[in-house]
Amino acid sequence: MTQFETEEFASLSEQVSRAFSTVPKVDVDEAWREMQALTVTSSGSRVNLRGRRWISAAAGLALALMASGGIYIMVADHNVKTSVESTSEVETADVDDMARVYHHSTTFSNESVESVVRLMGEAYGVEVRFTNAATANLRVHLQVDSGLTLGGFVDLINNFESIDAAIVRHEGETILEIR
Repeated sequence: MTQFETEEFASLSEQVSRAFSTVPKVDVDEAWREMQALTVTSSGSRVNLRGRRWISAAAGLALALMASGGIYIMVADHNVKTSVESTSEVETADVDDMARVYHHSTTFSNESVESVVRLMGEAYGVEVRFTNAATANLRVHLQVDSGLTLGGFVDLINNFESIDAAIVRHEGETILEIR
């Protein structure tokens, strides 16, 4: 291309882009004067109270939400474990009890610990006992795979911070105990 063709091409390209462009032409000096009129008082100091009030209100609301959330966490600690001592004699479970196998794959989504453990207790053929009502009402998301042993299930649910599970034998019966 020659120099003439390059300049002509640039000019033509600029004309085409302006023809299809929807950007209005702005008088920068006029826009500057309008902005100054909105932000400068008669004494010449800058004032923009509407923006400051909005930011202050938003910051105050955010601070209030964080403070109330912190107070809620301190007061309503769900990880407090309470234990109820049984008067009957309890012994630990045998290895045979731990080796019972679950034959299905199941996903529990937003289910209560009580419903999950009771269903799994039925599948493993063991009695379920809750010693802490608060633990029974917790909601969990849990995936139980096929082939999981009873001992593996206890290990799986013990991964939750607020759950303490154990397999115990009481009067010759195997019990899945949730504390």
